Amino acid sequence: MFLVKKDFVLNVKSCDIRPILIKSTDHQAVSIQLQSVSSETRGPGYWKINNGILNEQEYEDKINKIIQKQSNEIGKNKIDPRLLWDSLKLEIKEYSIQYSKSKAKLRKNVTRNLELQLKILYEKSNNEDNNFIKEKISTLEKELENQYEYKAKGAQIRSKQEWVEKGEKNNAYFLGLEKSKQTKKTILKLRNNKGGNSNRSR
Repeated sequence: MFLVKKDFVLNVKSCDIRPILIKSTDHQAVSIQLQSVSSETRGPGYWKINNGILNEQEYEDKINKIIQKQSNEIGKNKIDPRLLWDSLKLEIKEYSIQYSKSKAKLRKNVTRNLELQLKILYEKSNNEDNNFIKEKISTLEKELENQYEYKAKGAQIRSKQEWVEKGEKNNAYFLGLEKSKQTKKTILKLRNNKGGNSNRSR
């Protein structure tokens, strides 16, 4: 369970038990989802490419098509190559962000689906001793672990820590560090030239 102050209960969006894998214990995880009390609208924020997508054939094929299209423009319209270079970089960046977001959304849905399947199988395994169910649970747990590993790798990249050791699996640290950096980048107060404060940034 989570102990929450009475004044903060209205900000609790949901709370449930999830089949999060914690190898050092046989317990499942209790998950709580909170809604922000701030009315501020966040901007797009900082984005850094996850180099893992460079190994994906779908991404590589699209980037090659973008490069080929820009190369053809040079011969057809005799445009200054420097302008096309800037245009090429912009188009690659926009597509990379779009591609990464769509992949992240897909992985999020896959993770939720795996958690839901495991939750159902865990309940079944408590009521009956079935080898097929145990094997299915083991398979789904491995798939879910791969999803967590990928998410943790992305958090390591965004945390901008250069000393990350190969094989480091301190997932909670990097996920927390990423959220901490996001919080520090949020501007809630500005100081004017007369020394006064403005409570909200516009």
